[in-house]
Amino acid sequence: MTLENRSERAAAWTAAATLFAVPLAIAPGLVLNFDVTPKLFVLLNAAGILVWLAWGSWRGAMQLWQARLGRTFLLGMGGMIASLGVSTALSAAPALSLAGTTWRRYGLVSQFAVWVVAVAAASLAARSERVARLMIRAMIGAGCTAAAYAVLQSAGADPILSPTLYTTHYFQDFTRPPSTLGHALYLGGFLLIPALSAAVLALECGGMAKLLYGVGSIVMVVAIVLSGSRSAILGLIFGAVVLAGSLRAGRSRRGVLGVMGVVAVVLTAVIASPAGDALRLRSAQWIQDWRGGPRVLVWRDSLILLRERPWFGSGPETFAAEFRRIESAELARAYPEHFHEAPHNVFLDAALAQGVVGLLALLTVIGAGIGGGGAGYLERGLRAGVVATGVWSLFANLTIATGLALFVAVGIRVGLGSRAGAARGGSLPVPSSPALLFRHAILLWALLAVAGFLYAFQDRKFQTAKEYIARRDIDAARSEFASVAALPFPKPGFDLWYSRSMASLSTTFEGASGAAALQSAAEAAQRAESTAEDRFNALYQSAALALALDDVRMGEAKLRQAIREAPTWYKPRLLLARLLREMGRGAEADQEERLALDLGGAQVTRIQTR
Repeated sequence: MTLENRSERAAAWTAAATLFAVPLAIAPGLVLNFDVTPKLFVLLNAAGILVWLAWGSWRGAMQLWQARLGRTFLLGMGGMIASLGVSTALSAAPALSLAGTTWRRYGLVSQFAVWVVAVAAASLAARSERVARLMIRAMIGAGCTAAAYAVLQSAGADPILSPTLYTTHYFQDFTRPPSTLGHALYLGGFLLIPALSAAVLALECGGMAKLLYGVGSIVMVVAIVLSGSRSAILGLIFGAVVLAGSLRAGRSRRGVLGVMGVVAVVLTAVIASPAGDALRLRSAQWIQDWRGGPRVLVWRDSLILLRERPWFGSGPETFAAEFRRIESAELARAYPEHFHEAPHNVFLDAALAQGVVGLLALLTVIGAGIGGGGAGYLERGLRAGVVATGVWSLFANLTIATGLALFVAVGIRVGLGSRAGAARGGSLPVPSSPALLFRHAILLWALLAVAGFLYAFQDRKFQTAKEYIARRDIDAARSEFASVAALPFPKPGFDLWYSRSMASLSTTFEGASGAAALQSAAEAAQRAESTAEDRFNALYQSAALALALDDVRMGEAKLRQAIREAPTWYKPRLLLARLLREMGRGAEADQEERLALDLGGAQVTRIQTR
């Protein structure tokens, strides 16, 4: 089946361009959050265009609905977005759930945009296998580019980013390449679907295409291993097993074994080379940290939040603040310096953010991507990729790029599987009022485009403020911050970062300039108290600044607020103990110091001996 009108063709090329551009979009030096905001900007504008072209995909959506698997997918995706809307409205921090946290921006706005692209991709795949292949090739192209960049980073030849951004210390410094994905964990998770898709297309094709797909798959597998992500490597193994099991005995399975042999040889060479030094150190870290770090304790404590709000959760992106409120003393003692920004489990994250309703919707969508037959090579590869990403998801969180890859892969596989069943369903309906649909589409496009602009504008202003702070220009930095502080959207911004930077800058000045910088830092910290994902950190910052400004009463009040928000965090208790001792309240100080020592252990001892 071919696409019948310009709208469908335009939507197909827009979807393919989006799948290629979003994972690779970074803008270091242009915006502060250089590996997240550009992705979100591209995604929101692309989703807006796809909404505007929605009537071109209408017949594809109807084909999905007529097929059982397609209907399951649409119901699951509809349940996800409806659950997100309700959970955001009932959220403990609605503005935060709407805009998303600064570290990943995966709130309602960005998840809706991912939803639009995934549904559009499924609808287009239902109309044309050729378009489905175009979109998968775009994902493979992005994966190969990201993987090649990761290999360069591992070899110490990064042409874009400073290696200090992704250097970890374990016995000695070593790098974990993030490529353009922000962190090695997300690089590994993103590459699973394109790597397995490229592998299966290499089995299907011949000639130069076979060589290109095969080399691309090998490069992506090497990058997954170099990322040092245990969950991604485990997911790759499961995906490869599923793929091999779905192929008929004979040439196809021999091809899989041949590819695996080549991969093994290449990986052996990489590990033996200087580029493998980091991987060997990472392997030693795996052995020492065989239980997976704090994840198990985080999962256990998180169940308290699920019991508190079982049906619709506490809202997207609210985990950090909500978890600090109930974090156990056992976890705090074991990892006193850890900030748990997410539960490191996609399914638990959905349950905590959206409740049981959201979790069931997510499981429905993933089930649609895994279920069903699918005789084609591409469908088998996508199924293996979804399984692999599902395994990785047990130990990680979705971001814009990984969420887009997962749901689009499910959508394309479902779309391909829906084509045959829908073809027997007779004629397809068309919208009864295309003019009304057009007007609504234009409005939604405008809203998404404006949201993308506001994200980019805010982040650019913070980057400019950073440059002024580096030049010690207090007045200019304050002016940049004031221009974003009044924005109604998005919240949060980098208020807490700005507060800390200005507080540090104030120590290099004396007199009025230093006081002005300190006052600006205090104002930013106060704003962060109501906007930041880690409100407890903002309260601690406000307390420290109040004490620096000789406002003892305010400092004590803020510290006690921080303790209420994070009862098992040792830092506010330790600072409060010092303050109380200076105020002559020795008994209270002793009590807080004992609690801080219990929760912080050796960390408190090191601080006290400085």
